[in-house]
Amino acid sequence: MNPVKNITGAKNMHLFSRTLLRHCSHKPGFVRWIQTSTSNPGQPSHPQSAQQQPQDSDKPKSNPATAPTTPRPFATTSTHPLHTHVYVLPTLSNRLVFHARLPLPANPIERFLIVAGYAYRRMRFVLWDEAVAANWYRALGPSVNAPDLATNPNTRLQKTVFEAGNRWGTRKADDEYFFKQVPLRAREIEFIYPPSIPLKQIKTQLNTYLQSRSQHSRALFLYTILIFPPLMFLAKFVLPIFANFAFVYVAFRVAGAWRAMTAANRVQVLLDHGRCVFTQSPEFQAKIEQVCGDVTAQLKQEAVEMRSQNRVGGGDDGSALGSENVWKWDGKGDLHDEVVLKLEQDLSMHEWSRTYRRARMVALVHYGS
Repeated sequence: MNPVKNITGAKNMHLFSRTLLRHCSHKPGFVRWIQTSTSNPGQPSHPQSAQQQPQDSDKPKSNPATAPTTPRPFATTSTHPLHTHVYVLPTLSNRLVFHARLPLPANPIERFLIVAGYAYRRMRFVLWDEAVAANWYRALGPSVNAPDLATNPNTRLQKTVFEAGNRWGTRKADDEYFFKQVPLRAREIEFIYPPSIPLKQIKTQLNTYLQSRSQHSRALFLYTILIFPPLMFLAKFVLPIFANFAFVYVAFRVAGAWRAMTAANRVQVLLDHGRCVFTQSPEFQAKIEQVCGDVTAQLKQEAVEMRSQNRVGGGDDGSALGSENVWKWDGKGDLHDEVVLKLEQDLSMHEWSRTYRRARMVALVHYGS
């Protein structure tokens, strides 16, 4: 192999990843992850004085894959390319949402892959969740709680179409969402959860996820053996445009099923060897309650302002939401979107709000309301 070509390729890949970073830098928490990942993974991310920094010639050569860093919020294990921190939150139907922190890259190539994956998921979220799903709910969502639901056939039909579309468009894949976040090289996983969530519930749902590995194996077999060959034939000879889109989607599903299956096997191995730590964090609970209190106070203020505007405009018909009826967390149930977004920002947890919304939708559609 030519070392000059390898160095040039690494430089080009690094330049491309920097370009992607400029497009992703507006996302909360992503800049702080970049600052941590671009610094030496074996050292804390805060700067040191010139007197404290040793000379380059005196520094030992540290391996990014083995050198620990400062702990993450509420974690007991150090931040490390081989350590994974998973934060647990409650949602609807007595279900839980598992979300892993973005891993630290061990080399420039891995850093490029992490950034590219983040940019792709962001684009997919904007196209599907913020465009298609938002318009779907805006058009048919009000029919679920419409006052004329019992008397109007059109409203009942809209509700039927809405619920059927939700079941068809929402895969029961909350386990896949979690497993695809776990690095395959992880040697230790720490699950951080508030005391309001029983440890037995966490282990029960995790065990259910691990038992679903056979489903991913069947999906992988189905896509690769039964669907790929006819799609390749259609893309080549019959329906080039439509079949190519279907081929790309099936390829994406195959990659997702393989990634979830291999990560589930990795989690099972770590559990069998006692490398999964479950940390009950009262500080995490206090942080959630603090953010919930702030969001509730903000919602009350908005309700008061809205009611005042209706009175001034002469349109107060009692339909405005009273300040006493705004959302308030009960300590165990579903969290408000603003709460998850603020936690994502404060704890520098990329894509937490996306994972929570998708897992909540799975709980609503497939596990009841």
